[in-house]
Amino acid sequence: TEGGPSNTSDLGNTELVVAQQTEQAKEASERAATLQLELVKAKADVSRAELEKSALTDQVARYKALSDELTVSLEKLQNQVREANAKAARGEADASYHRDKSKRMEENVESAKSEIDRLNDRRKEL
Repeated sequence: TEGGPSNTSDLGNTELVVAQQTEQAKEASERAATLQLELVKAKADVSRAELEKSALTDQVARYKALSDELTVSLEKLQNQVREANAKAARGEADASYHRDKSKRMEENVESAKSEIDRLNDRRKEL
């Protein structure tokens, strides 16, 4: 019975080590499953973020195109306003010129009428 108690002790130690290793393996397997699930979730999040990024990139491109169109339209309208203002200023200058000319002509007509009246009065006196 030389190896009897030692064999029993070794067997108990071996069973303990096996039980510990089995528990560690179980924990490692559970941790691996948890990490695998987290990896799947993270990949899904990345995929979702890439789709959102793509949609936002498309939306930004549409806004940029719209902004460019609006900028061109605004520039055209500003040119039209400048042209209209220039035409209005020319029209006002023309109107002022014609008012002054009309006034001078009326004065000339009045002066001519007065001269005619004066000449008619002189003729009557003769």
